[in-house]
Amino acid sequence: IYLYGYVAEMLLKAAYFRFRPAGPNGTITFASLQNAKSRAQQLQAHWPGNLHSLIGWRNLIASERRVAGQGYSQGFEIELVAQTTRLALLWSESIRYYYTRPTHLEVGDAHAAARWLLSRFPVL
Repeated sequence: IYLYGYVAEMLLKAAYFRFRPAGPNGTITFASLQNAKSRAQQLQAHWPGNLHSLIGWRNLIASERRVAGQGYSQGFEIELVAQTTRLALLWSESIRYYYTRPTHLEVGDAHAAARWLLSRFPVL
């Protein structure tokens, strides 16, 4: 589950910085990540937790796209919310420090959510 969550985190971050580049040379720094979270506050996009928050990155991307007049279709956004929520309930970056015994169903859910994001990355 940890790897599926990490994949999802990187896909959401990459989608955001593809839509709104980090700077003139495109280098993403810790400051870029902090600025993205601050931007979420400006847009009133709900951001629970730290810079690893799947929900935060999802909400920020959706908000940025709406502000730019390039919002997702209602159906796509509903599914994006469902898939990221599904994975966020199973994953956090801190699980790498603990021994966990997820069920086959949980692993399958995490895998399906990560695959959904990966297959839709071009339109995220």
